[in-house]
Formats: sequence, C-alpha cells, structure tokens
Amino acid sequence: MRGFEAPTVAPRRPAPPDPGRFWTILDADASENLAPACQQADVRHVMLRSMAGGERAAAVGDLLAELDRMRVRAARGKGKVRLSLKDLAAATGVPRSSLANYLTGATLMPGDVLDAVVQALGADPPEARRWARDWESACDRHLRDALPRPLHAPMPDGPEHFTGRARALAALDQVGRVCLIVGTAGVGKTALALHWARRAADRFPDGMVFLSLDGQSEPVSPVLALERLLRALGVDAIPPDLPDRTARYRECIAHRRCLIVLDDAVSADQVRPLLPGSGAATVLVTSRDSLGGLVARDQAHRVVLERLSEGEAGELLERLVGTERMGAEHAAWTGLIHHCAGLPLVLRLVAERMAHRPQLTPAMLLAELGDAALDVLSRDGDQLASVRAVFSTSYQALSTSAGRLFRLLGLCPGADLDVHAAANLAAATLLDTRAALDELYQAHLIEETRPGGYAMHDLLRAFAAERVIAEVALTERKAALIRLIDWYVHQAENAADLFDPHEPKPPLPPVSPAVPGPGFADAAEALAWLEAERANLTAAVRWGAAETEYGQIWRLPQALWQFFHLRGHLDDWIETHRVALTATDDRLGTAITFTHLSIAHAWRGEIPATLHCRRLALDGFRKTGYPHGEAVALFLLGEMSLLTGDYGDGLRHLTQALQVAKDSANWRAEFIARVGLAQVLTRLGRLEEALAEERCLLRLAAETGTVRGAALAENAFGDTWLARGDWESAARHFRRALTAGREVADLRSEIIALSGLGIAASRTGAHQDAVALHQQALLLTERLFGPGLACRVLNDLAETYVAAGDPEAADECRDQALTLATRAGDTHEHARATTR
Repeated sequence: MRGFEAPTVAPRRPAPPDPGRFWTILDADASENLAPACQQADVRHVMLRSMAGGERAAAVGDLLAELDRMRVRAARGKGKVRLSLKDLAAATGVPRSSLANYLTGATLMPGDVLDAVVQALGADPPEARRWARDWESACDRHLRDALPRPLHAPMPDGPEHFTGRARALAALDQVGRVCLIVGTAGVGKTALALHWARRAADRFPDGMVFLSLDGQSEPVSPVLALERLLRALGVDAIPPDLPDRTARYRECIAHRRCLIVLDDAVSADQVRPLLPGSGAATVLVTSRDSLGGLVARDQAHRVVLERLSEGEAGELLERLVGTERMGAEHAAWTGLIHHCAGLPLVLRLVAERMAHRPQLTPAMLLAELGDAALDVLSRDGDQLASVRAVFSTSYQALSTSAGRLFRLLGLCPGADLDVHAAANLAAATLLDTRAALDELYQAHLIEETRPGGYAMHDLLRAFAAERVIAEVALTERKAALIRLIDWYVHQAENAADLFDPHEPKPPLPPVSPAVPGPGFADAAEALAWLEAERANLTAAVRWGAAETEYGQIWRLPQALWQFFHLRGHLDDWIETHRVALTATDDRLGTAITFTHLSIAHAWRGEIPATLHCRRLALDGFRKTGYPHGEAVALFLLGEMSLLTGDYGDGLRHLTQALQVAKDSANWRAEFIARVGLAQVLTRLGRLEEALAEERCLLRLAAETGTVRGAALAENAFGDTWLARGDWESAARHFRRALTAGREVADLRSEIIALSGLGIAASRTGAHQDAVALHQQALLLTERLFGPGLACRVLNDLAETYVAAGDPEAADECRDQALTLATRAGDTHEHARATTR
C-alpha cells in the first residue's frame, strides 16, 4: 500500500506508569513480547519502562513534549488546561491544521514556525534563540536517525582516463543548489558529473544519490522519479501524489549536505519537482536540452559542455592508446579525431579498436571509416549521423555471437539486463553469452551499470535498434522478445511461490525458459532479485503488451503483485495490471488481474474503481468455473462493507463466499470468508455469532498450521471481546496475535494487536500505557503505505485521550484520522473521527 505518510504522534510526558495495573491482564511473557516492537520500529520516543527499559526519547520528542508543557503553562489563568490550537493559530498566523501536524510530530516544524510558536508561548528573545538552535540540531539528528538506510545510492563508475574539461570543472566548483550540465549526445555529460562528484565528495558528507531519468528512451515521470529518490533516501511509506512526494523529498534532504545527480533529464517540467527547495542539498542535472526554464525560473546555474577540442581529443587518445603509437602518422590521427566529432564516447571506441589490433595503423582505420562515409551523410540532422561510421566499424569487428547479441540488445525493453536474461534473449548457452557480453564490454559497446547488469549508451542502443531492424526478421525479433518475457515470468512466478507457497495456483501451463537459471534460496533472495529487476520487469510488461502477440503477458503482473504489495510499489502495481488488461483476451487471466488491481485501488481509497474491478472479477471467475477465484472475489466484495457500512450486502457476499469454499473443499477460501464474517458480525453487534466464526478460524489455523491465519483469528477474537467489554479476554487474544504476527512478519496483524492492547489498557484505566501502545502501532503504520490502519489507530488513540481527560489531544488525533479516512473512503472510521 503506497501513497501515504503516516503521522507520528509525539508523546505527552505523563508521570511514570504503574505497569502492574494493566500488565496483570496479560500473560506473564507479555512485556517480553512487546519489547521487540519498540526495537523494530526504531522508536525514539519515551517508552514504557516495562517494555523498553526506560529508553530516553529522541531530541525532537523531548522538544515537542516541552512545547506541550509550555502550552499548559501559557493557559494558566485562562480557564483552560492548555493553550488551544485555535489560540495558537491566531497568535502565530499558522493554520490550525498545520499546527496540529507540527505539534504532534506528523511533520517536522519549519524553523520560522517554531520561532512564532515559542514566542506566542511566552519565550523571551534569548530563550527563542536557544529554541531555534536546539530545534535545528534536533531535526538534523532526527532525520539522520529516521532513515533506515544510509543516504547514498551507489554512484556508477566514471570512465578511466578522464581528460580536459578544466573550465567546466572550475564552473562546477562554484555551483549553488542547482546546476545543469547540458550538451549534445555522447559529449561526456554523465562522465563529467561523476568525475566532479567524486572530486567534490568532501563537500557532501551526507552522501550522494544517482538517478537516471532515461531522457532518450522512456522518460521517467516526476512521480516515479520521486518514488525512486525517496526509496534511495530510506523512505518506505511513499505519499500518493506529486505534491506530497515533493514535500516529503524536500523534507528528507532539507538538513543534509548531500548531492543528488539527475542524469539525462528531458525537460524542466520533469526536473522541477526534484529540486531541493531550501536547505543544504545540491542537485546536479545532465541533459541534452538547454533547460532554460530552470535557469530563468529556478535560478539554476548552467554549464554548457562543448565537444572536445582537437587538443583535448588528442590527449584522450594518447592516454588510451599510448604515446609511442600516437607519435606516428600525425595526419591520420588528425583525420580520426575529426571522424570522432569531439565526442569522448566515440574516441574510446576508436581507441579500443586500435588496442585490440596491434597491427592496425591509424591510416588503415581511417580508410575503414571512409568506406562508411556515405552512411554518415545518410540522415541530415540525425544524432547518430556523425558517429555511425565509427559504430559500424566496431560492430563489424565483433564475432558472430557477439554481433548477434549486440543486435538483439536493441530490442531490450528495460534499462539493463543480466547474463541469464541475455542468454534467453539470444537463446544461447550461459557460457557463450558470458563470452559475448565480455567481448561487447571490452569493445566499450556495453557498460556494467550494476554488479552483473549491462546496459548501452543511448546512441549505441539506437544504433543496435537500427541493426536489429535492418538485419533480423520480424518473426525472429518477436521470438527473442517472447523468450525474454518467458524468462521474467518464470523467475517472477518462482519468487511468488516463496512468498506464499500454499496459495492455490490457477490451472496454467508452466512457463519454461529457453535457458533455465538458478532458483532462489529463500524469500529474501527472491525479493532482492525482484527489487533489482523491477524496472526491467515493468518495462517487459509494457513491451510484451505492445510488441508481441504474447497472450499470457498478464502472468507477469500476476506474479509480481505480492512483491508490489510487500514493498509498496503501488504505481507499478496499478500500471502493470492496467497494461495487462489491454493485452489479454484470456478470461481467467482478466479476472485474476482485476482481482489484484482491485486491491491496489482499495489501498488508494478509490472505492468506485475497487468495486468495479471486483464485480468484473467475480463475473469472470464464474464464467470460467474457477471456485477459488469466485470465493476470493466474493470475500473482497463482502470486505468492502467494512469501509462502506453496507453490512447487509457484506454478509450476503461473505455467506456466498463461505458456501463456494465449502463446496470446493477449499480451506483457504473458507478461512478468509470466515474472517470477513467475524468482522462484519462484530460491527453489527451479533457477538455470539462472531465468536462462533472465530472458533472455527482457530480450529482451521490449528489444523493447517497457518501462523498468519492464527494472527488474523486472534485479532478478530480480540475485537469481539472488546465489543463485549471483556478487557482481559481481549488483551489475551491480542497478545497472541502479536506473537503470531511477528513470527511471520505480518505487520498489519502486529499493528492491530498493539492498538487493541492499547484499548484494553485504556478501559482498565492504564491510560499512559495505552497511549504508548497506540503510538507504537502508529509508528509501524508508516511502513504500510496506505491510510486505512493509521486512521483506525488514530481514532483508538483519540478515545484513549478522551478517557484520560485530554479532549484537545483527542481532537488533534481525530482531525488527522478524518483526513486519512476521507482519503481511504472508510465511512466507519470517518464516523468515529467526527464524533466529538
């Protein structure tokens, strides 16, 4: 579930809790079970001593708690517990909703807002200055600690023997926050950016991030670029839209002296949302476009990179081929330099040809290039025109197998590919493919962009695409692409089997790749492969739908949806499934695709789209006679009633789902149907019936050994016992759900259990304990990529604050819950949030 940044509620500082009052409700090991939640969430807030040994709060939490105490002091004599948000908004000019986010920790407070708040709360000038200093330091530490991964995406290796560019390097040394390197294709923009980045690394102690915007193939949209940047910065919960992603990105880099390299941008509109705003970060952009809008509107500094001069080109060739060899045939070397048009990429190809043919003289190579001179003039204005002759000579020198692979790489839909994908593309053995890749690499026709991943420069890719169209028949081109997609489908389906090996599979023929590869040792290795290949996999879906008659293309997104789910890649999830729907007439495949697409829409709160997809899925499953799919579709339709409040319709669908599952002896479908029934019956107050369903769930979980199912069942029990007012029984079941959820890394079950324990604690009067439990649940929702659970936890926390006698804190939580419930389309949580 991507598309949501969960709020983090900063804790108020009550007196130390009396754990005995609440923890006696739990089994003896309850505190031990709860402690890992605090550690796993990397919590910096004050925790219950019985849970985390009294760990000290982070500085941001300290300061927010102190601001809360200042609000209490400022309200003395005014008949209030503390100064209200309305009063603060009037005094500072900051909207009440913004203040609520700042003071709860949902968003880090800007320095100017902090100045206004502390002054409104009575701070004198020296105290306000201390606040400003401490807040800046605290925010810096908070942002550093908050990122689970370092602020660094591996920078590609720059070329060896970097030559010249003294003027451009001097200009880059004077850059401000935004700098542009612009110039023609192949002129060395990326090489200059990487060389300067390494030379200036000391200026960026907080790290460097490199992102290709793929300007000349399929430009990366700003929304997708921000997702990739945020993930490189360590953010898991990606906001849903462009403005929110931009704000989150700028917040992440605001206090960091870091470098963001954006390579191969296509336009100012693509880049503008990726600029740093205020702060210490620097963005370096390369582009063939002049990006004049960024210069005029965003005060970007532009460095125009010209072609190498004759002297610089000669110096580079001399470094590459050696001084002795350059000393002879001066006129021929000058002719070669002229042919290379001052482009470093082409000069390196020429040098490589010379290095691999010791007897080849510059005059001989110049004659070869002259034979291709007519090709140089064949396309007026073509960016390839000035270098096609050089490319042709390098291409013609390849072995048969390397030349064939080079041509086929022009078909490759993704950014790069590994040896197994290349072997399947070419229908060659792994041994032959490695040899061909090595030959292409040694000839500088491909580059290694990641360990084991090979890619082409844009000009070379365009040349390869020309060659494959000119020299390879259409049927062979399509066959090669189908082999590549078969490989991706095979690997993705193997990975999906590791995520949920007991999931019933639709009756489909196996996909057998032309060249089998190694399997995955475990789910972690499968996830790593999927993450590394994600851009290639999504590109394969698009190309497979558009370029071949691959009727089974839907199988690739079908295999990927759980990965998208686990990692929160909601944009890719929706796009791949929509594309698949346009390219398949397989009725079962269409129904399955609609099912998974509906889950993505539900996480986005797109209720009409969700219902539409689920109804189409149900119709498709019934027409194909696939009972498991029919039961799942009925369950999903019934589950919608928990959002819409139409419980009668929900019961009807869930009862039908249960009957279909029983008729087909499908215990998994029966299990999810009973989960839905238990939840709806609890909402309706039919608690004895709900308990009966939950007992069946526990029996099924025990019989089948499903730990995740046990977590679902125990949480359902907990909710029902809460509704009955039996706090001890509820806490016992929530604690068991917590243990089971952690065992299988089921974050959703863990969150529900923690918040349920918080409710149970609050009902027994242990409000301080309850607040801490809700806060732990709320922190974990940041990793769920969707608003649904966060609004539930916020509403639970609001009820606890009411019980604790702090109605204003409750209102702040409900305001945030209301926003999230509206986004999620959750009428139940919306109604809870509007209760005052």
